[in-house]
Amino acid sequence: PFELLLLIEMLENLGTRLAPAALISVWRACLFSTVTLCFKLEETDFSGIPEDQVALISGEVPWRAGLFFSEISGAKNFRQLGQQNLRDSFFDRTDNDGTPHADFFPRLDYWLITLTRATYAGQVWGKKLWDQEALDRFQLSVEKITAACDASGQIALCPTHTVSHLELLSAATSIAGLPSRSAERLYLKSLQREKKRSGFFIQSEECASTQSDWAAYALMRNYWSDTSNLLVVNWNGELPVVSLTAMGKLLLQGTWEFSLTVNGENLTGDGEWSCVCWNSDEDADYLELQMDLDSGFRLERQLLLPRNQHFAFLSDIVTGTEAANIEYRSILPVSPELTGSVDSETHEMMLKTKGLTARIFPIGLSQERDFFQPGSLTFNEQHQLILQQQVSEASALYVPLVIDWEPDLKRKAADWSRLTVSEAGKISPRDEAAGHRLRIGTHQLLVYRSLKKADQARAVLGHHTSYESVIGRFDTNGDLNPLLFVE
Repeated sequence: PFELLLLIEMLENLGTRLAPAALISVWRACLFSTVTLCFKLEETDFSGIPEDQVALISGEVPWRAGLFFSEISGAKNFRQLGQQNLRDSFFDRTDNDGTPHADFFPRLDYWLITLTRATYAGQVWGKKLWDQEALDRFQLSVEKITAACDASGQIALCPTHTVSHLELLSAATSIAGLPSRSAERLYLKSLQREKKRSGFFIQSEECASTQSDWAAYALMRNYWSDTSNLLVVNWNGELPVVSLTAMGKLLLQGTWEFSLTVNGENLTGDGEWSCVCWNSDEDADYLELQMDLDSGFRLERQLLLPRNQHFAFLSDIVTGTEAANIEYRSILPVSPELTGSVDSETHEMMLKTKGLTARIFPIGLSQERDFFQPGSLTFNEQHQLILQQQVSEASALYVPLVIDWEPDLKRKAADWSRLTVSEAGKISPRDEAAGHRLRIGTHQLLVYRSLKKADQARAVLGHHTSYESVIGRFDTNGDLNPLLFVE
């Protein structure tokens, strides 16, 4: 099928340059191969074949052949067969808003190439591949994929294979019919400029952030720029996969692993992650995932990316039904381009590359290094950030982490502390509620999480709340400006 597609492509573009005898020979061979392929499609076993190749074999090849042999009696059947198979494949593998399933991302570029090529061929031959419903979804899908493109021109969580992602997306947005002044096309055009000006910014009324339960995928983007922040997550496998771009620089990329020991025994999960909360507004994008563990325990993960501030908040939450000795390790994949250094006196860590300095604050640990206080933050040779926390005789453990890359704050003094949380005048145990404060210069961040449902509103640092999660910054008057409230 691949050779057949190549020959059809060659005949379309170079057929007039071939000698008549060679042209007739190749033309006949292509027609015979097309007929054979189309008649055998129903009995073809596609199990184990990547979806992009299935779309190419069962959809693009018949579609392209039907266009090329349009003057041959019966060729219309090839075209209709390919058109229907491409439509079915596309609709089966995308959500209603066009989001491709997370399963596709390792080969997403191949899949998009096939759809883009087939769409373009239809335009050249004057035959529409998509009806209006399918075209609308294809445009949405191209928009979603473009939103995952970082400042380097790479689609997050998709390896580059043979074609530049930037060139592919530029072609796809044009062929799909996105307006030339759309944020997506302006963004790609700005990235393509050989002498691009640093720090370009594309105005857009609509936010690019998106989430799909069906696709097991979420994308958080603050704006369209070569210095934008981008957090992409999928949870279709046994462990979530994350990609964090900070001011255009790749900071995290890969599988977010964990290790959990309860009373000396290792616990694992069932690998079935679900999204239990998604919130997207003008302040921040927030995602919360959940998975059941052995022995009645549960693991939850929080991910927050503000729209107008340069930091990300990540956390792990382990909850059980009975008190136990819990030891947990959160393992984050750091981009190979970054180097890490640990502060000699505190648990703060710094990750650096050209044009980016990120400060890592494990606010669930004590600030000062103390031999008698368990827990650590380390950076190993495999470029993994490992945060370890433990607690004795508790039914829950909160493991929060703040990554800050605000340029104006990279040299400011920082301190953090665990806060006292109270309910009805009584201090709440650490496995019922957790409160933390981080201060960098004059900027102060509050993080609160309820680990057990309260009968009354709780108080933390003068702030009363009945919410399950609160994340916000204090202004100069000491008032809390919330980034997130979760009931």
